[in-house]
Amino acid sequence: MSLWISTRKRARGPAAATLAVLACALAEAPRADAQPPADSPVPEPDAKTVAYFRKLESLVAGVSHRVMPAVVAVQSGRLTGSGVVISPEGHVLTVAHAVGRLDAPVILFFPNGSRAHGKVLEIADGVDAAVVKITTPGRWPHVAVGGEPPTVGDWCLGLGHTDGYKPGRTPPVRLGRIVQVKPGVIQSDCILDTGDSGGPLFDLTGRVIAIHDAKVGQFFNSLHTPIAVYRARWKQLLDADGTPSGR
Repeated sequence: MSLWISTRKRARGPAAATLAVLACALAEAPRADAQPPADSPVPEPDAKTVAYFRKLESLVAGVSHRVMPAVVAVQSGRLTGSGVVISPEGHVLTVAHAVGRLDAPVILFFPNGSRAHGKVLEIADGVDAAVVKITTPGRWPHVAVGGEPPTVGDWCLGLGHTDGYKPGRTPPVRLGRIVQVKPGVIQSDCILDTGDSGGPLFDLTGRVIAIHDAKVGQFFNSLHTPIAVYRARWKQLLDADGTPSGR
């Protein structure tokens, strides 16, 4: 697994030196049967000590291992992107530009090397958002959705299958901060690249707070669609506690 760290905006303390150790901490392959994570304590945002960053390091390692089995690469014809499974039945949140059209066939690649077939279940009008349903029988690793809306300065984790699925490589993990929050869009300094669109942005409790949409201009200028946008369009799919009701 690779870890890309951004501490450029509003970083406090010796983050780069301490957090570089995370690449070693995350070397072990994640479990394929991860369950939705329980809430984890988040370090105080105003802490500046080495102990703070060591606690952050441990927290990021644990969250990444729990959520990674549910982060998938999405392929629909010539279109590629990423997604995240949010129910054991196989509902996957992604972006419309990674899947193309309603009912289009989709292949999903899991980090452990397995694959599944699916179809595009929902596409939002006027928003780059989509839901895929896995049609291959099974119960699927999944993550929790929602939680408290992020605020500027919050730590966040971005995962995605950069440049598409690559056998033997788990999705890179990007640690960054929330830079801006506006209605319908969240900006972070987590690095995004080709193939990451549709992947999840997590808070440090391991809940999906947004879906990657695009990078704009600078390398560290990434835009994400908040989970609230998905819930507003598919209330029957995402109920109040973030658990898909199925269709």
